[in-house]
Amino acid sequence: MREFFLGQRWYSEGEPDLGLGIVSQVKDKQVTLQYPLAGEVRIYNARSSPLKRFQLAIGDELVTITDEKLKISQVEIHNQII
Repeated sequence: MREFFLGQRWYSEGEPDLGLGIVSQVKDKQVTLQYPLAGEVRIYNARSSPLKRFQLAIGDELVTITDEKLKISQVEIHNQII
């Protein structure tokens, strides 16, 4: 089973339009993700969900919600949060 930790970022392969989800609760065999951009909350079975962990690596580029372009120069992990 995949491990989920509060604050991690995941996305749904089945509903990519939701954007990035933030793990807000892990209980028993369920994980709850909040999708701030979509204003949605989803509860998934932790063992068989369409979720993929969102991870950026050094050299990756991204565009923020305010259209700022950034390039990843360093990656750190603290308490399972990247």
